[in-house]
Parts: sequence; structure tokens; C-alpha cells
Amino acid sequence: MIIQFVEKIKLILNNSLFLYNLARGIYHFFIFLLSLIAKSLRALQVLTGSIVARIVFLSKPGNIYFQNYYSDVIITKKLEYNDVSLRVKINTYWDYWRIFDYELYPLEVVFDDILSIGGIKPVVYYEIGANIGYSALLIGKKIGNNGHVYAFEVEPTNFKTLCDNIILNKLDNVTPINVGIAKDFCVSKFYYNIYHTDMHNSLPVSGMGAHSTSLDNNLHDKKIFCNALFMPLDALIKDFNLEHPTHIFIDTHGSELSVIESMVSTICLPRLEKIMVDIEEDDIKNIEDSKIYNRLAKVGFKLLKNDITIGKGVFGDSHKAVFIKEHQE
Repeated sequence: MIIQFVEKIKLILNNSLFLYNLARGIYHFFIFLLSLIAKSLRALQVLTGSIVARIVFLSKPGNIYFQNYYSDVIITKKLEYNDVSLRVKINTYWDYWRIFDYELYPLEVVFDDILSIGGIKPVVYYEIGANIGYSALLIGKKIGNNGHVYAFEVEPTNFKTLCDNIILNKLDNVTPINVGIAKDFCVSKFYYNIYHTDMHNSLPVSGMGAHSTSLDNNLHDKKIFCNALFMPLDALIKDFNLEHPTHIFIDTHGSELSVIESMVSTICLPRLEKIMVDIEEDDIKNIEDSKIYNRLAKVGFKLLKNDITIGKGVFGDSHKAVFIKEHQE
């Protein structure tokens, strides 16, 4: 019946140009009306989203009772370190939280080195496990035309925000790379941190950390993961003709050793001066007992400094270690 009715209407319209144009005009007016309603609701959404964001971010680092905050409204906040200032996109509670809790020690090391060399030679900084990129962005802004930053982030949601932040700040010396670094070429399971994703129906949002290829039963669920591409750093540098690093920072939540093992040639480059690693090996109280420490010691790196962060809850202790090539001292 319905099909026959529709066919009859089509026949009538086809036989009358006036009725056809009238029906077409009514249809377009209806669509235009719907667009006005949608635009009005979108404007209301932007307004209310901005108000909600202001309320959530009244306290620092955000309202702890609204950690599942998420917004599609474009909101930016200032990110500062020493004399460098940026604007970064805030999609979630965790993006804002990171403004007050990103890794500072890579910045301290690189900024001190920039000051000591006085622009005589370029700095090429690699950050493996860049998340949304706050450290990498600040270093990129600081070195300007006298160097380059390569920010490696395998998690797609964080990578999108990293790219947005590069565009927002017009940083043409920061290259984001959406490939994981590991000892072998592989497609590997990349486990999501369910401690945070439970707030979002097991879906990741920007700014979350503690995702890893190393399954941690306290943080991960073996059924909640994405399959991601991984390759050795040596091969990536060679295949894509990347500039050789002077500084490398590795923070991959338990997968740091695999990253170190992927850079057999890179680690011997004469240009490489310092390696900074967030070491999260299980049951390591003394850094000298860690596999990473011994691996780097064998190729001529010695420990320059190490600060221990005591873990809380499901998060274990970590060593914020800085290694220097012995002849660089």
C-alpha cells in the first residue's frame, strides 16, 4: 500500500511542473528549518559546554568528582614552562590534569643543555610515549629553528590531540609519529588502562596514560585493547631518514626495555648525548638492579641522576632516570 501510494505521488508530480516545484520548495524549506534548529542547539551546546568547562576547571587540576568530563567544544588552556608558553586543546578532565602533572625532568635536562650550548649545535629530541605531547611541544617551542622534535604516540585518541596541539601552536619543527616502538616488527595488542576507561564505557579518551603492550592485571583487561603497529627505532630512523637524536625520552609504562632493545644502532650514534627513561620494572628498589640500567651501562652510558616516584594505589613505583654518554660529561 505505501509503495503504491508513493508511486502514485511520483506520477502526479512528474505530470505537473507546478506541483513538482511546490513540493521541492516545501522540502527545501523543511530542511532549512531543521538546519536552523540544529545550529541553534549547537550554539546552545557550545555555550553550556563553555560554562561546564569553566566550572570543572575552577579547581586545579580539575574537579576530582567529575573525572569523566568530556567535551567536543573547543576549549584551550595555557601551558607554561620557564619562558615558554603555549595554548593546548582540552577535550577531557585528563587533558587539563596533565597541565599540572606532565613529566618535568626531560624539560629540565633539555632546557639546561640548550642553555649550556647556547645555540651552537641543534637539539634533536625524541619522545617515545608522548601522550598528548606537553613535554614535546614545550621543547619544540624552545628550540625553534635550531633543532627538531619527533613525538611518538601509538594510541589514536592521544595522537589526535597531540596533532591538534601542534597545529594550534604552529610548530613546524615537531613531527608526530603514530607508530609504536618495540624490539620487533609486529602487530601487537595495546592494552588500555581500565582504571580510567571504566568512566567512559571502556573507551579511551584524550590525556589518559598507563596504556601498554605489557599486560598489568591491576590496570588492564586482556579483552580491552587495540591492535597496533610496532617497529624498531633503528629501522624507523633508517627507513624514513629521520634526523639522528641528541636526546631520547622513553615513557611507555612497562615497555621501556623493548624500546631500548629496538635501538641497537641508534644507541651508538656519536650525536646521542642523553637518554631519559621512566623505568617501571617490577620489584626494582635499586636502579642498579634494573635490566635497563645494565643494558645502557654496557654501551657506555652512566647514570647522571635518578628520582624515585612512589606509586599509589594500582600504580607502581617508577625511576625517573637520566643517563649520559660517558664522554659527554
